[in-house]
Amino acid sequence: MKLSNHLALAMVVVATFFVIERFDRKRAADHADPSKAALLAPFRLPLVGVAKGAEVTLESLAGKRTFIEFWASWCESCRQERPLLDRLRAANPQASMLAVATLDDEPSVRRSEASNPHGYPVLLDAQGTVAESVGIDAIPQSIVIDDRGRVLRHFRGPLRDIDLPVITELLQ
Repeated sequence: MKLSNHLALAMVVVATFFVIERFDRKRAADHADPSKAALLAPFRLPLVGVAKGAEVTLESLAGKRTFIEFWASWCESCRQERPLLDRLRAANPQASMLAVATLDDEPSVRRSEASNPHGYPVLLDAQGTVAESVGIDAIPQSIVIDDRGRVLRHFRGPLRDIDLPVITELLQ
């Protein structure tokens, strides 16, 4: 192999390393400093599958850290992520956890929940306003908020096994 080919291959390897490292750092350090954390905008969203008029507000979450998953019934990655979320729930049975169906409609969410239910409350953000307020620009994404509604951590894309211990620690 010529020296120029070796040099080109080395450049590709180094560039790949930097892209992966940057992605992992962005994923890991979005809100590492709580004093700089974004504050979740006040919200009031309906609960899916319960009595008409039942809803959850940001104020109702005060005093507890909460895991919030942004998903949609039409999202294949969201369906693939569900077993991991089930494991997260099993490992943290007392934790406050919510699923927010984003840019979706109630009949579709109800059908999805009937076939593959979450083990925690499901809210409907049909217009995506709550998701947009916290910087959700694609789904699935998840956040952990503190007891005052500050975003402690933002997980972009489907969760991975290595995220579970981090989320569990943040929920303590």
